[in-house]
Amino acid sequence: MKVNAFDDTFFCYSGIRNNHTKQDLIRTVKGPMSSDLDGLILSTKALTSERMFNCDSSIPPIPFNENIFNSTKKLKVGFFTGSGVCQVLPPMKRVVAECAKHFENLGFEVEEWNPPLLVECANDYFFEVILSESGNTMSSILKKDLVDKSIAKYIKIFHFPDVIKRILPFWSYFVECGFEKTLYKYITGIRSYDQWKNVYKNILVARDEIKKSWIKHNFDIVLFPAFTCPAFDSKLIGKIHGACWPTMYFNLADFPSGVFPYSSLTSQDMNDIQNFQSNQKYLNKLKTICKQAEGFPLSVQIAAMPFKEEKILLAMKNLKNILN
Repeated sequence: MKVNAFDDTFFCYSGIRNNHTKQDLIRTVKGPMSSDLDGLILSTKALTSERMFNCDSSIPPIPFNENIFNSTKKLKVGFFTGSGVCQVLPPMKRVVAECAKHFENLGFEVEEWNPPLLVECANDYFFEVILSESGNTMSSILKKDLVDKSIAKYIKIFHFPDVIKRILPFWSYFVECGFEKTLYKYITGIRSYDQWKNVYKNILVARDEIKKSWIKHNFDIVLFPAFTCPAFDSKLIGKIHGACWPTMYFNLADFPSGVFPYSSLTSQDMNDIQNFQSNQKYLNKLKTICKQAEGFPLSVQIAAMPFKEEKILLAMKNLKNILN
């Protein structure tokens, strides 16, 4: 089943979020999901209605802007599919390129974007914060819980004594690139106030650079892959090292985004995947989990500046109209 999803601006509404680690650099935001776009639009309007602001006066009273959502003004559209070690499989590039072409045919101005500090944000800064307390919070939460077999070996690392965790960064040099390598590298956590200040500064600088670049190009929205590979069997989730970097980048930037199921994996896509060669080992691993994915959905992700959710939904509506 194809699913539309939406991740609003942090603190756009209240009452459905939590923060177990008490850090506020990378913040979790729970958004709606729907089998059709109309349901997504309806829920977003309801969550940002005047009644919701009256229930909680601490959140900014920025209601859903119907004028932006129903606007016929041509948007400035940016797009990217990766940079450096952050790459995606060919079908994910295809859907982004086709969506960009659709917007261009509608008269929108389209420009390829080179997002600043992409590798640093998705591969280093994100994990430094997530593992800042050495995985102890995750360890305590899952201590008496059932853990899926596909990720069990990684969760076990959180339970290791500190002495063993301090050895793992050295072991990371002998591990193939991907999530496992990054996990070993940062599992010791942040062990001093000065180290935390440095991480904090790096992320604030990264956010400033992303916003400066965005404003310089005058983007309204940016298209990018929803994932590095197509949908796959959930039992294989433990093998998708490095596959989440598109989501990590805008999570760290604190930008809202929406996921639109644009297409499905075709037989030609399958051939492109099998013929694809990369010097990134995690991409070659991803090829192996897509062998039976023909017909599975391919989605594009759309981001906008904070509190500009209407532009994302407008872009998703345009794509839906094109497909219909």
